Amino acid sequence: MTLPELEEAIQRQVERVFAAREAEAIEGDLMYDSIDFSGVTFYRPTLAHVWLVLTMERARAWRTAAERRELVGYTLTFPAEQVRNRLCRAFAVDREQFRRDAIAFFSSRREALAVVETLLADLRTSVSDDDDEPLRPGWWARCVDQIAAHYHWSEDAIFALPLVRFSAYSRAIAGSDRLPDTAMPAEEQELARLQQLRMEMTKHGRDQKPADQDPGGE
Repeated sequence: MTLPELEEAIQRQVERVFAAREAEAIEGDLMYDSIDFSGVTFYRPTLAHVWLVLTMERARAWRTAAERRELVGYTLTFPAEQVRNRLCRAFAVDREQFRRDAIAFFSSRREALAVVETLLADLRTSVSDDDDEPLRPGWWARCVDQIAAHYHWSEDAIFALPLVRFSAYSRAIAGSDRLPDTAMPAEEQELARLQQLRMEMTKHGRDQKPADQDPGGE
């Protein structure tokens, strides 16, 4: 790919990014914080929920896909403050008991699990499908710092913010560092890749030196 072709590709990708942002901005389902389903209140995933879900993934807390749905669903029945101050500690103290509690919770509420997969869509940009990928150190601190620096919200308020709105606000902050790549929409990841390629191609062109010439050349 030549540099002019790359510039055209970047411009097309910029248009795709703006289209994706506009589509997200008009989605009414960004507004709700919780949903009641079959007598169970599920909270929309927040940073606190993501933190615990990632911890459970790293610890391989579930044995089957069904158990994963139960453990994550159980986590989503608690608001962000309780996830941080109760569930994280409970999981750290006794993972097996945490697992039993989650499975027992849904033993008589099987129909409520139907909503879990819908809510898990909020986590798709933050939870890796690769069990071997390590949790990046300080990822949550960078996320909180970005929002706090711009809006001056408290840490508690930021941790309680549904992840889908958190990401939308983050992308709206002009001149601030982006969230870690794992929280970037696919359109923005591709734009970042193209921009990085342009920077490398431009730098490579500057670094090229003219071929050595014979000072006494003919």
